[in-house]
Amino acid sequence: MQLKNWRHRDTHRAQERFGFAGVVCKSEAEREMATGDDDAPPDAPQQPYEILERGEIYFFYRPKVSVEEPHSRDDVQHMYLVLRPEVAAGERGAVEEKQSSDSGKEGKFRHDELKEKEEIKSDSEEGVEKKKKEKKKMKKKKSSTAVKPEPAADELRQKAEEEVKAEVSDSAQNEVSQNSRKNGAVEEGKHGGDGAEKIEIGKKPLFRYIVMGRKSLPETTKRTRPYWGFVELVTTNPDDLKKMLAAEEYETKTRGHRVNPAARPVGEGVYTLVHHHSGTRTDTRLVYKLEYPGPHKKHEPQDALNIEDQASYIIQIKNPEQPAPPSTGIGSKRRALFPAHLQAKFGSRRFVPADPPDFLNYEGAEFILIPASSADIEPELGVEIETSDSVNKNDDGLIEILGLSKDSKRIRPLIDGVWA
Repeated sequence: MQLKNWRHRDTHRAQERFGFAGVVCKSEAEREMATGDDDAPPDAPQQPYEILERGEIYFFYRPKVSVEEPHSRDDVQHMYLVLRPEVAAGERGAVEEKQSSDSGKEGKFRHDELKEKEEIKSDSEEGVEKKKKEKKKMKKKKSSTAVKPEPAADELRQKAEEEVKAEVSDSAQNEVSQNSRKNGAVEEGKHGGDGAEKIEIGKKPLFRYIVMGRKSLPETTKRTRPYWGFVELVTTNPDDLKKMLAAEEYETKTRGHRVNPAARPVGEGVYTLVHHHSGTRTDTRLVYKLEYPGPHKKHEPQDALNIEDQASYIIQIKNPEQPAPPSTGIGSKRRALFPAHLQAKFGSRRFVPADPPDFLNYEGAEFILIPASSADIEPELGVEIETSDSVNKNDDGLIEILGLSKDSKRIRPLIDGVWA
């Protein structure tokens, strides 16, 4: 996939004002975005857009519990987006700031992985000690006979030591244990992202797993209320994403054995986050264009979930320190704890543009999407988005990372555009 003709331009950004009280309709949000730039020279030309980020976008839906063959939106439990920032061919990697890898669900997965490795190491050491004791007994019984070390025990010990040295550092273990003792967030994964660490896009993968609150995207052809969503997982480990999208089996007292089906991929394409200017108005937009399913395929689940071939949405980040309307949003414990420099951008406002995109690198970050336009996105933004192979992607695509083959029934919504 290729993002073509992206030109980075220095723009003097207008200072936006966003407010949100109770339920906000599109017209309200638009009125609040219509503020000018008092510092800009009166005759200064204003560039129409500035690219903040580009990458790959994936859409998924999860059927309701115990529904293995969904046939409509009524059979859908949740809809997810996955954003994977990328670097175009020939460009240097961009550095973004994300939550600490020891916080939120990412921290829980990391903690569980370290715990599993410690158990393997412990089991290996116990096995080695047992072998040593057996050797001593053999030496006592056969004092005149030299007992050679058993290769199996040595190999087991060496393998365990190499794995631990390579993948589990003492400092990482200490950090996780301190965090878990502090508030229990790591073990339970019920707290939002906090802390900060740098990541260079292109050298390390970054995945944002996003939940849409209304099981669909807003319709671009209608004037609708903003659609709410939140970031549930931010990770650099593809295995974490695989776990989030996998099926889950569990037991209940009233209904017995239950199955939460695996999520189905239903769309794949490219996206950009754009700082957009139009006259005296300015906003940040999420713009995407699908590559799969192709234009000649059916689009049954895509139509039901309002996943269009291409679309543009105004995206605003909610202030986690401001209260949400009754019965909306996520719990206070799960909300993101942004670093001071990001939180300061809100001031007293309830919503601000998704600029920088670092806002989306924190689990528990809440946002709203507002349809920006029903017109063709490329002339609207003055950019062209092509799907080809010139984006500098990792060798393994997301579908391969998830362990899905093109023969799998689970992938039919993506390949054939039908329910599965």
